[in-house]
Amino acid sequence: MSFFSLVSILISLAAVLSYINYRYIKLPTTIGVMPAALVASLTLVLVGPYAGGFREQAATLVSQIDFNQVVLHGMLAFLLFAGAIQVNLDELGREWLTISLLAILGTLISTCIVGGVTWLVLGRLGLGIPFLHALLFGALISPTDPIAVLGIMKSVGASRQLEVQVAGVLAIPILLSARLLSVAGIIGPLSMVTAQSKGAIPVLTWGGLRGGISLAMALSLPANDSRNLVLTLTYFVVVFSILVQGLTVSRVIRTTSGSTAAPQCS
Repeated sequence: MSFFSLVSILISLAAVLSYINYRYIKLPTTIGVMPAALVASLTLVLVGPYAGGFREQAATLVSQIDFNQVVLHGMLAFLLFAGAIQVNLDELGREWLTISLLAILGTLISTCIVGGVTWLVLGRLGLGIPFLHALLFGALISPTDPIAVLGIMKSVGASRQLEVQVAGVLAIPILLSARLLSVAGIIGPLSMVTAQSKGAIPVLTWGGLRGGISLAMALSLPANDSRNLVLTLTYFVVVFSILVQGLTVSRVIRTTSGSTAAPQCS
């Protein structure tokens, strides 16, 4: 299939899912398309065996998409432009220090915390991966974006697949904790020097959403023993980020800052 055909299909699918969200789900577009896509995927999995090879055709179509090229070297430029064109340069200039520290130092701190803790937890779960691969997961999921349970699961002979699923769940609190530490470690000291928005730490922590870019980076990883696990962890974090954090961040903003305006997010 040609590149033009693939792009046409992707745009058409996005348009259909956007219409379904607008007509029936009625959530913000960036959030509503996700559950629509999840329902469509689940439906495809369930009816696939009875649809005359339709699922196989869909799998073949997806396998022809180079997500690294399509997202990182294609759509990303337009997405960044669409976001950047709405940025007020004067406000950006006034907040340059905070934004720079959060974007660079905050991401670095989060990467190290997420990578290190994930490596330790997965090792205790019997799903150990090389430290460098765990650090890579931290790097691709950090940007904006229960050992006792294990003992019980192993005692009842839980499958490895279930252990892996318990691990996309453990990644969520690890990531949120790392985000909180990295944000608080920067905003806290800065608040003694320059005025910071009320509720900046909880808003920036909960508002650090992860999305398609993280998934695209995970999908672009070369095939190795850790790739499927890293992809699973990334997928669970992204779904939680969009559906849970995305739908509640406005409430967090109202509760913590007492207004409808949010601090600059990084």
